[in-house]
Amino acid sequence: MIASLVWIDILWTARWHNLAKTQSSWQTDDGYKARHCTWVEDGLQYQPQNRQTSTITKRSNSRVSFKMKTSVIAATIASLASLTAAFDVAVTFHGGRGERFGQSFPTDASSHAITNPMIVFEISSPGGGFCTFIGAEGESVVIYAEDRKKLKKPQRMVRGSCDNV
Repeated sequence: MIASLVWIDILWTARWHNLAKTQSSWQTDDGYKARHCTWVEDGLQYQPQNRQTSTITKRSNSRVSFKMKTSVIAATIASLASLTAAFDVAVTFHGGRGERFGQSFPTDASSHAITNPMIVFEISSPGGGFCTFIGAEGESVVIYAEDRKKLKKPQRMVRGSCDNV
């Protein structure tokens, strides 16, 4: 991810220097942005030789460069948001004589009905979320990541919800 952001910065920098030469002037003493690229202006090619001694003056359209930087930031935020997208947590409800049933719960914190009438003694999950389940008699059971919990009083489960950690 860091490598792609650096590449985007280099690409953005190269495009920034090749924009129309109007409205504002840009200058740097260390050549940070300019050292990543070359550009052509009035038929001459410019490339800084030494970032400590190069002074580069380049005109650019600041409005366009702002839009480009904004789009890079928006793309980065969108990619980070996709990493935290909702997924399903598989949960197993265990009965008293070895019977069991499973149900998947999305990690969007929404409450979902549990319609299986089996009396549940334990709840387990192989991991992936923070879940809360409510029994028919009011008991609340919370499981986190890879977990297995026994109910204080076996009962039918009626609702459950999960969320990202």
